[in-house]
Amino acid sequence: MLLQYIGDHSFNNEYRPVLPEDQDLILPVKGQDLLMNPATEELYTFNDLKNTDFNKNDLLPYAFSIDGKKMFLPLSLSEAFIENAKPVNIRVLGKTRPELQLAGATGMHLKTWYTTHRYCGCCGGKNEHDAKERAMKCTVCGHLTFPVICPAIIVAVVDGDRILLTKSHRPNAPFSLIAGFTEIGETLEQTCAREAMEETGVKIKNIRPFINQPWGFSSSLMLGFFAELDGSDEIHKQDSEIADAQWFTRDTMPVTDSPIDITHHMMELWRQNKL
Repeated sequence: MLLQYIGDHSFNNEYRPVLPEDQDLILPVKGQDLLMNPATEELYTFNDLKNTDFNKNDLLPYAFSIDGKKMFLPLSLSEAFIENAKPVNIRVLGKTRPELQLAGATGMHLKTWYTTHRYCGCCGGKNEHDAKERAMKCTVCGHLTFPVICPAIIVAVVDGDRILLTKSHRPNAPFSLIAGFTEIGETLEQTCAREAMEETGVKIKNIRPFINQPWGFSSSLMLGFFAELDGSDEIHKQDSEIADAQWFTRDTMPVTDSPIDITHHMMELWRQNKL
């Protein structure tokens, strides 16, 4: 199930400048783990953690609500708290708790932004949480900084009954679709064309949007496209960016088992001829 699909659960990210109450939920994030209450194997409530350090000094902003339950995001975690909590990898929550998977990934995104924007980029003054909206406001010059969302494309390049897949330099990386972040001054379609040319040396045409998803793991909005080969199918891979690039048929392409991201969702739809 894709990250954003949470079934009958409801997600409301409208910002509310409110303080936590006893029954509200705490969303401690460390790396790609949610730190759960080991006694209940659920999220901690504010009542569980009233006396912890992260409830002080503006370190517990409101994040969002799920199923009407308010969630607050601790921005600082003590070693003692981390040692006593139960870490659960966010990526494995989708099968049983999809709402917590989305909450965890979005919490990662917010925590990255909050902790990297403690100071003003204009004058160096200290930032504080704005009283009206989700923004950091400089206490010196008043400059407002809003959450950073980085658009990135995923493009499936198809040539008849073949698809172009690439592999990164990461250890044990699977074959995947061409991907990259959108640069200043270009459209999403131009990003697709540029990344295809840069990584594999092929030209593409008929670039069509297909699906998109929030991706808090890299503070991104992922936008999936399908495109067709335009001209030669000869691959000239960019060694600094990718380890391998190959054309595959539906029978020869790898079967993927990563249900939460649109990359492998698109690959599987094409492999199963369900588009």
